[in-house]
Amino acid sequence: MVRKPIAIFALISLLILGGYFYLIMYSPFSETQIKGWTRQVLAAFGDADAQYKLGEMYYDGRGFQKDPQKGVDLLRKASQAGHPAAQSKLGAILHTGLGVATDYEEAAHWMLKAAEQGNVDAQTNIGVAYYYGRGVPKDYKEMVKWYKLAAEKGSVIAQEGLGYIYMEGWGGEQKNPDESIKWFSKAAEQGNVKAMSFVASFYEGAEGYPKNAKEALTWRRKAAERGHAHSQVMIGYAYLIGQDLPHDDGEAMKWFRKAADQGNTQAKEYIGWMFHSGRVTDLDTIGSEAAQMHDRIRHQLLIPSNADDQYRAKAAGMLTGCLSACVSTGTALNSRVKKEDCERTCLCVVNGLIGALGDELPLDTPSEMADQKADATTKACFGIGY
Repeated sequence: MVRKPIAIFALISLLILGGYFYLIMYSPFSETQIKGWTRQVLAAFGDADAQYKLGEMYYDGRGFQKDPQKGVDLLRKASQAGHPAAQSKLGAILHTGLGVATDYEEAAHWMLKAAEQGNVDAQTNIGVAYYYGRGVPKDYKEMVKWYKLAAEKGSVIAQEGLGYIYMEGWGGEQKNPDESIKWFSKAAEQGNVKAMSFVASFYEGAEGYPKNAKEALTWRRKAAERGHAHSQVMIGYAYLIGQDLPHDDGEAMKWFRKAADQGNTQAKEYIGWMFHSGRVTDLDTIGSEAAQMHDRIRHQLLIPSNADDQYRAKAAGMLTGCLSACVSTGTALNSRVKKEDCERTCLCVVNGLIGALGDELPLDTPSEMADQKADATTKACFGIGY
């Protein structure tokens, strides 16, 4: 009598399993859709894992029309059944408020539940919640506790966070450069670009850490290649002055240009200086707008009649650099200079420098861009101070 119900259950299970694989292999529906329907059946019978996965599908719009609220409702059912991944996902959604209303208190409730069950994403996120005081009291010690647990399990965000914590001495922890670089390095090895930059800074001597030019350059280049603007500027500068890298104006300009394209002001100022000093003369480097301005007004440069070709090229380079800086940001000149005034202002600046500096043209190093003599001359072109 006992064996008969077992046999019937086994037969039904085989039929369902066989039907599932038949649909996957021969039906016109996608595997994602079939899995979704299967999970709908299981979720209806209270299967927490099915509710979790189905909730993700509705929230993300995979296999079904996207419905964030329905996804959250299913995730909440799975969370109430104690499913840690569902609790973590639900907490993260409610914390960010993407597609649904933000609810920091409920978010923290579920993230804490999942974190206590060892979910690494939840441990990271509840650490963030304690840092900002969202849904829980602001508590740096609690933040550090959860970050440590998550970082040990490989959370890149928590590893980067611990790097900051030991660098600044937060959450009751003492400043500790060794611990800071340890955690930044772990995050950097997983591809975290900001962590790469901090590792490079330590090897450059930040926080009194012993310098290591080879390691610093390695991490700077890795960060620069991944688009970190400050690191791109640092690599460009190393090429510009020939420090730890061979002097190469072309490489310097390449890296400055990458950073400038991201809006980095320091890179734009170095580009301007390279034109000022005659180190670069390719107008394509500065963009078409500044190049067109240069062509319109270059004949108005007050270059001495006895000047040689090198002097003339450098004067033209100064004009190009000034126009480039003015068109792109204005910060290398004066933030109150309007784009339509760039031609007039830059012509005034360069002619003023030609008259004031004479044979000293061009300025020889980036630091001399702030030379008092040149500064006093160019101020007159704006009618206001810097």
